[in-house]
Amino acid sequence: MSSAGKKPIWMELLAAGVVAAAVSALVALYMDYRSFHRARDHEALEQVIGPVVMHLSRTRAVHERYGKTSNQIFRDALIMRDSNATVRTLLIDKAHLLPGKLMAAAQCLVSHYDIWLNAFEHELEIESADGSPPELGERFDVGFVDGDPAFQKRCGTGFPDDAPELFEEEFTRLRGELYGL
Repeated sequence: MSSAGKKPIWMELLAAGVVAAAVSALVALYMDYRSFHRARDHEALEQVIGPVVMHLSRTRAVHERYGKTSNQIFRDALIMRDSNATVRTLLIDKAHLLPGKLMAAAQCLVSHYDIWLNAFEHELEIESADGSPPELGERFDVGFVDGDPAFQKRCGTGFPDDAPELFEEEFTRLRGELYGL
């Protein structure tokens, strides 16, 4: 083979350098992409999804007690109010961190909590008509909280039952991806 058909070594080195630079740039872009998404997922888990899951678990336990007619006491209603108000605030203030698949559930939770918190405050006004709040062990019934027709069409009646499961699934997925748990 004649030397006329061969590319000079500098051209081969240049081509190899260009390929190496392109591969390096693609790897860097991929690492930046992964780093950005990992940081975003960490922030979502830490700031909104984790706390929401814990509050939903807390209120589930209280609701199991409170849901029994004879056990509806002011202490449990206060615990539910605290968690409901906290979750509502988290979902409103940190909605930008939620993945799209949780947005509908989050909106239904916020709507439910808007209604429930209003009912709580109304009942508290009635129960505190004499100027003092109820005793912690005193009966206190917020009642069944039903939404308006638009809420019911979108979210069903009462508490959006699928929301805790959706948040728990995302919580478990993110913990697995981020921490191997």
